Amino acid sequence: MNRLRFPALLLIALLTAGITACGDTDTTEHEDHHHDHGHDDHDHHDDHGHETAFELMLFDPSNDEVLADVHGDHWHSEIPALYVGDELEVGVSIADANGNAVALGGEYTLQASVAEGSSEGVVAVAVHGDHLDIAALAAGDTAIVLELLHDGTVEFSSPELALSVSE
Repeated sequence: MNRLRFPALLLIALLTAGITACGDTDTTEHEDHHHDHGHDDHDHHDDHGHETAFELMLFDPSNDEVLADVHGDHWHSEIPALYVGDELEVGVSIADANGNAVALGGEYTLQASVAEGSSEGVVAVAVHGDHLDIAALAAGDTAIVLELLHDGTVEFSSPELALSVSE
């Protein structure tokens, strides 16, 4: 089984380094991230719904790369394919519309669930503060949704994040 870790200090460093939304002027984290994501060749980059109040990014703790990040109503990139029996720990960073880090725990918490209409039993996702543990249980495709709760009330729901598990 694969087991990956994401240090909390790295999360803080990344958030304070200027992680911004797609289309903003600060490109420190996203500059290399903006490659073809299945969009056409027209320059529609600033017109695909970047109206969320929060920025959500998932990181590979083994190399600090952004695995996937929310841009409006869709994800850029994806979680790598998993194999039955794998466990993957993924760092989570959330910032408000002003780029301020949202501290998870206390009044802000994260929850994950299988997206409506997606296959149950393919993965199990456990939230542990600023990271997710994803366990690959069975071969198949599914999707999860991440929600940010403020004092128990959902403030932000991510688009569906596709996950694929192979034998």
